[in-house]
Amino acid sequence: MPPTVAPPQPTTSTINVSATNCKEGKGYAVTDYVASRVTYPSTRVQIYLPPCYSESGARRYPVIYLIHGIGQDETIWASIGAHNIASAQITSGQFPPFIMVMPQERGSTGTTLGRVIVSEIVPYIDSRYRTLAARSHRAIGGISRGANWAIYTSLTYAGIFSKTGIHSVGGITVYEFNAYLDRSPSNLIPSFYIDIGESDGARWTAQSMDRILTQEKIPHDYHTAAGGHTRSYWAAHIGEYLRWYTASW
Repeated sequence: MPPTVAPPQPTTSTINVSATNCKEGKGYAVTDYVASRVTYPSTRVQIYLPPCYSESGARRYPVIYLIHGIGQDETIWASIGAHNIASAQITSGQFPPFIMVMPQERGSTGTTLGRVIVSEIVPYIDSRYRTLAARSHRAIGGISRGANWAIYTSLTYAGIFSKTGIHSVGGITVYEFNAYLDRSPSNLIPSFYIDIGESDGARWTAQSMDRILTQEKIPHDYHTAAGGHTRSYWAAHIGEYLRWYTASW
C-alpha cells in the first residue's frame, strides 16, 4: 500500500467577466490535487468556482464533473470557453451559480477513472468546497473518449449522478452501452444529453444510443449540428451543454 502523501496546495487564477451582480465579479479556476491510492500519489483537478463564491458565505452549489478526451487534459474545458461562458451567464442571471470539476485523466481506463472520481474526487470536493452533495445536484459529462468514461461512471456507480452529457462520443460500442444500462437500477439511470457533429465518424453510435434510450423511455436530449470531432465544434456548443446541465438547478 503506498504511503499517505499530502497533496500540493491549490493554485488559483481568475477569469474576468464583463458583468456582475456581486462585488467579486470574477469566476475562479483553481488547480487542486486529490491524494489517490489509484493514480498514486495524486490526481490533478481544475475546479471552476462561480462569481461570488468567496462572498456567498454558507451558500452551496451544484457540481458538474467534466472529463476530457484522449490527447487532451483538464484545461480543454477552459480553452473551449466553458469558464468564461459560465461566468457571463451566471452574472447575467441566465444560469444558476455552479461549480465545475475537471480531472486530469492520465491514460487510465474507464474502470480506473470511474473509481477515482467516485471514491476519491467526489468525496474530496464535497468536503473541501461548498457543494450540494446530492445526486440531484451532481452531473457528469465528457467529450470524445471522456464521454465514454462519463457513461461508464454514471451507470456503474448508480445513485451518484443525475445527468450524463455525451458530447462527441468516442470508441464505445452499442453493446457496451447496453451492458452499462442493464447493470444500473432503472430508477437510478440518469438523464442523458447526446450531441454529435454531422461529419463525426461516430455519428452512427450516437444515433444508436438515441434509439436505445427512446425505446427504453429513458429521458434524454439528442442533437446534431454541422461539424466534426473537433475543438471548434465543442467550442461552438459548450454553452448549450452548460444550459442543459443547469436547467433544473
